[in-house]
Amino acid sequence: MPTSDLSTAKRRFRFMTSRIVAGLELQRQRIQDRYDRAPRLLPGTSIEVVDLTADGGRGNDLDYYIYELGRLQDAGREILKAFDRPQKVVDALEAFDDAIPNLCRIRNPLTHTNDTDRLDNVTWFHR
Repeated sequence: MPTSDLSTAKRRFRFMTSRIVAGLELQRQRIQDRYDRAPRLLPGTSIEVVDLTADGGRGNDLDYYIYELGRLQDAGREILKAFDRPQKVVDALEAFDDAIPNLCRIRNPLTHTNDTDRLDNVTWFHR
């Protein structure tokens, strides 16, 4: 819900930004952990290779990054509402939307649920 209180709006934006950063750092750590656990081919040589194929094809959760981009987009929209549409933010959000026109369709949080025990009592339906 937009607010006309600039102090509250600033606090919300800082909170949103901190959550985005935390999500990206978590994903980065997941990638690093996967890399650290992966077997090495030709270890100790100048052509050592990290074999990331051995983890059963799980790969990296790119949807998580997409989700964080959506949160960033939402934060930009919140700034527009709270601070009388500063032109720099209008231009930046427009460029962001142009660069990723289907962001909302790429990763819908209702169809890509979070793996958290806080949601154990929630049922998701999708048509």
